[in-house]
Amino acid sequence: MIDVNTPALGDMRKRLRREVTGWMELGESVGGVRANLVAVNREKIEAMKRAVQSEMERPEQSAIAPAAFGRAISSILIKPVGDHCDLRCTYCYEGFGAQRKRTGRMAMSDLEVLYEKVFAHGQGSVSFMWHGGEPSLVGVAWMEQAIEMQAAKNVHGVAVRNSLQTHGYRLDDQWIDFLSRNGFSVGVSLDGLADLHDLCRVDSKGAPTFDRVLHTIGQLSSSGVNVGLITVLNEAMRGREREIVDVYANLGIAGVDFHPRVGDLANGGDFLHPVCFADLMCALFDAWLDADAPFRVVTFDEAFRFLLGADRKVCYFTGRCTDIIAVDADLGVSSCTRPFDAARYNFGSLSNGGLGDVMGAMTPFEREDRAAIARTRDCAWHELCGNGCPQHRTTAGRPAVDGNNLYCQCNNGNSGGYAPLWNHISSRLGALIAAPMEVQ
Repeated sequence: MIDVNTPALGDMRKRLRREVTGWMELGESVGGVRANLVAVNREKIEAMKRAVQSEMERPEQSAIAPAAFGRAISSILIKPVGDHCDLRCTYCYEGFGAQRKRTGRMAMSDLEVLYEKVFAHGQGSVSFMWHGGEPSLVGVAWMEQAIEMQAAKNVHGVAVRNSLQTHGYRLDDQWIDFLSRNGFSVGVSLDGLADLHDLCRVDSKGAPTFDRVLHTIGQLSSSGVNVGLITVLNEAMRGREREIVDVYANLGIAGVDFHPRVGDLANGGDFLHPVCFADLMCALFDAWLDADAPFRVVTFDEAFRFLLGADRKVCYFTGRCTDIIAVDADLGVSSCTRPFDAARYNFGSLSNGGLGDVMGAMTPFEREDRAAIARTRDCAWHELCGNGCPQHRTTAGRPAVDGNNLYCQCNNGNSGGYAPLWNHISSRLGALIAAPMEVQ
C-alpha cells in the first residue's frame, strides 16, 4: 500500500503525468489513463494521441451564469412528475411516506417559464437532466413537446445536453426511438446480477424487474444511445464483483457509477457499512482493471484525475453542489434530487423568481457545505473527495449538510469508506507504471 503522505505517491504522480503528457487532455480524457497503463502496445498510445487531439483543440464552454452573480449553474435536474415512481426499491433515499413530494405532472406553461429563465442569459452551456421519481411516467408525447419547446426557446444558441435518469422498466419502442432521435444520454439503474437486483428493485406488486431492465439496456445500446448505469452496492454483492464486471462488460454501456446504499436517513433508513463499501469497491476495481473491461467507472476516473493533478468532475467530489439545481414539477427549487430538509433548505420557485434569486437563496446551504469540506483539509485525500456527498453526512445520526460523511474516516472515526479505496488504487497503479513497458 502506498501512503499518500510519502514521496512514493509524489513520484508515482510524476510518472503518470510523464506517461500521458502530450497525448491526453487531462480535464476530459482521464479515463484513457487505464488504457495507457494496461495496454502495452505503443501504437495504441499513438492512436490515442490522434483521437484526443481534436478535443484538446476545442474551446471549453462555460456554464450559464446569471448576470451580476458570482456562480454558474452547470446542470438543471428537471423532475416532470416530482417524486412519483412505480417501483418500490427497498433502499430508496426518497422513502415512501409523506416526505415524497406529490406534485403531479409539470404543466407545459411551467416548463416554458423554466426555459425562458434559463435561456435568458444567452451564453455558455447547460445540461438538462430529466430525473425523478421516474421521469418516463410523464409520457413520451409530453417529452416530445418538451424538447420541441426547448429548441424554440433557445434563441441565443446555448449549448444544450439532455439526459434521462430512469429505472428502465417502462421504456418501450417509442421511448427508445425518441431518446435516440434527440441525442439523449440515458442513465439506467441496474444492481449487478439478477438475484442481487431483484432483491431490492421490485415493482409495486413486489415482482422482479431485472430481465425487463436488461432488455431495455440492450435496446438502447443497439439504437446508438449512450448508456450509463447506476449501481447501488449492498452486502449481498460481496464475492460477486467479477461476475458483475463480466456482465457489464457485455452490455455496450459507456460507464458505471457505483453508489453505497444510503436510505432515507431522516426516517429510519439504513446505510451500507463503510468497511463493506471499501471492500466492495476495492474488489470491483481489481476485477475491472484485470478484465480490461470496456466501460469507465466514475469513482475510478476521479481517482485518476487526482493522481494526475486534474480537477474533479463528479458532483459529489467537486465541493460545488450549488452548481446544480433541481426543479420540481411545480417549479420549486432544491439543490438536488436527494432529500435534504425542505423546510431548512428552501430555495424558492422559478414561478416568481429568476436563477439569480435561486442562487442567492442557496447561500446558507453553500455555507454549511463549505464548513463541512473545510473540516477535512488535513486529510491527505481532501483534494480528491472533500468530505463527499452532503447527502451522506450526518450529525448525531441525523442528516446534516455540515455533518461528517459516513464514508470519510478522517473526520468520523469510522474505518472503511473511501480512504482504503484510494490507497488501493494508488498501490495498483504504482505497480503498473513501475513495470517496464513492452514494445511490439
